[in-house]
This record gives sequence, structure tokens and C-alpha cells, in this order.
Amino acid sequence: MKTLDWTDIKHKLIFEDCFSGDQIEHNIGIMKEIERLAKEKNAALFVHYYQSTPIRLLADELADSLRLARAGKEYADKDMILASTVYFMAEMIKILNPDKKVLIPDPTAGCSIASGMNVPTMKRIREAFPNAKLVTYINTNADVKAESDVICTSANAAKMLVNIGGYQRIMLPDYFLSKNTINSLPSEERVARKFLAYKGIENGEILIEDVAMDYVHRIPAHDIVLPERLKGTCEVHEQFSREDVMREKMKGYKVLAHPEVRPEVAEIADMVGGTNNMIDFIAKDNSRDYFVVSECDYTHELSLRFPDKRFNSTCILCPYMKKNTLEKLLTSLQEGIYEVNIDPISAVGARRALETMFELSK
Repeated sequence: MKTLDWTDIKHKLIFEDCFSGDQIEHNIGIMKEIERLAKEKNAALFVHYYQSTPIRLLADELADSLRLARAGKEYADKDMILASTVYFMAEMIKILNPDKKVLIPDPTAGCSIASGMNVPTMKRIREAFPNAKLVTYINTNADVKAESDVICTSANAAKMLVNIGGYQRIMLPDYFLSKNTINSLPSEERVARKFLAYKGIENGEILIEDVAMDYVHRIPAHDIVLPERLKGTCEVHEQFSREDVMREKMKGYKVLAHPEVRPEVAEIADMVGGTNNMIDFIAKDNSRDYFVVSECDYTHELSLRFPDKRFNSTCILCPYMKKNTLEKLLTSLQEGIYEVNIDPISAVGARRALETMFELSK
């Protein structure tokens, strides 16, 4: 683990103004023990932006899901990676670093998007659209990735849709991300090809929307095992409304929205992009005040990175990301739990779909 500056960490915890003095001292005590154990066990800590501030301040790698997965190769000298993320992200790290021991503090840290798609549903869609390319969002489990033609991120979704080839392309499972991405494509692309979006399951039918034609294909699903959730949207981003955002725009905030938001929110945002895209945008932008349509702890991270700018958000926390705590990180290191293991067949298929994404990104 990297060497930490405890004076700087204490100042940052005070700056955030979310912790009492006793809480800060308690957190730092646990953080110091995590640092000690990570060095003793030769472990690297990989952390997503949506984790709490004390966990983010410990990170060897602090990034979005794709960067965390690809960063593993830069830690070849480490014996293990502790992934303070949700489960599909820890799976990604393992898939791209199969020889590395990967731990996650809480194996129940899932994702509402990932819970909205499963293998039987993927196969039924494939049966109904045998010639279509399935462009699957990175926020899915390994077995679902293995059924895909290519994986996409919020940052490269448009490029994957255009570059994958074929006439029909179906994007899934996040309906809002899919619709926002398809709507962002040049008109000549949308006319030349058929872009479809998985909308969810309703009354025993899988809904696949032809976005340009505003037509919904209905595929019988009553005889398959359905996903845990009947739609694949983000529980955090879908809560933001157009009215919320318009109110903040009227106050003078520049609005930055994650592409998992509802299309009517994306339409009025000043910028739509993933977490890294927002950081890049802010670094080049001359504005001072921003309303961030994303997870609340990400706003705290932006405040630490850009102390001369002001960030506001409706404070909606991801319940899955918040399952990871300092105490669970410590226990995971102490006891060597919980190790991420992936079915070998799923791992091979998921890696193929990911490598297709890397190839099409060139």
C-alpha cells in the first residue's frame, strides 16, 4: 500500500465537514491498521469513486470500474487486491487479472443494474434477434458478459454501438443509458442501422424498444427464470427528476449528469458523461458552481479535487457501494475473506467480450 500522509488525511476529513472529532479519530485508527495490514500482506487497495471518503483516502487506485480492472497489471508485485467496490467490479478485476487473489469486503455488495439481467434473458433475446449484436453494459455480472458480443462503458457506449458491426444492435440492460446513448448518435447512423434498447420485463414479456421508430418488440418470457429485478436501471440515477435539475439550473449551477439518468434529465444537462468524463470536463471548464447528477459521495471527491469550485447534489447514496465499510475492509484483510472466484467458462466468455471492447476502442 502507498505511504499515507495522516496530517493531510485528517485535514481532508475535517474539510468534508461530515464527521465529528471523535468520528475522525475513530476512522483514522482503523485506517492506520488497514494500512499496516495491507503492507504486511502485500495488498493493494482498489476503490471506486462512490465509496465513502475515509475509504477513498486509503486507495492505491481510485477510479471508475474499467480503470480499476485494467490497473491490476500495474500491481504485478502485489500478492492480492482488496476491491472496495460492488461485486461485478471485483469480478472485472479478477477476469483481467486471473492469477491475482482478489478480495471484496462485502460479497453482497451488488448493483441494481446487474440484478436487472441474467443469462436466460440474454439467451431469449438472442433467440428472438439471432442476427443482432448484443452490446452489454459493464455493470453486469460475469456470466451475462459471457453471453455478449461486446461490453461497453458509459464513456465508450456510443463508439461500441457504431463499431460493433451488423445491422441490428441491442444495448442492455440499462434502458436509460441505452436510450441516451442511441439518441446521441449522429442522425445518419440512426437511419443506416437499427438500434434497439432493452427496456425491461413486463407482464411476462421482454421489451425491446426500437428507439428511432418508437416501437416495442415483445418477447414471451414466462417460461424462463427471470432476473432479480425486472428492469436494469440504476437505483441512484433514476431518482433525479427533470424538475430537480431545472430548479438547480435556475440557481445558476452548471449541470453534470451521469448517462444512467432519465432521458428528460440528460436533455437539459450541460454535460452528460461518466465519472472520469466529469473530472476531465471540470478541469477544463471555467465555471465555479456545479450540480452533479450522480452519487452523493462522488460530489465529496470532486470537492477534494477542485477545492476552488463548489459542488452540490441531491444526496442520494448507493446502498450497494455503502455496504463496504472501514470495519469490513479491516476484517477482509485480517481473515483473507471474501475471495472472488469466477466460473471458468464465464470468465473466458467475459474476457472475450471485454477484449472485443478494447479492440474496438483503438
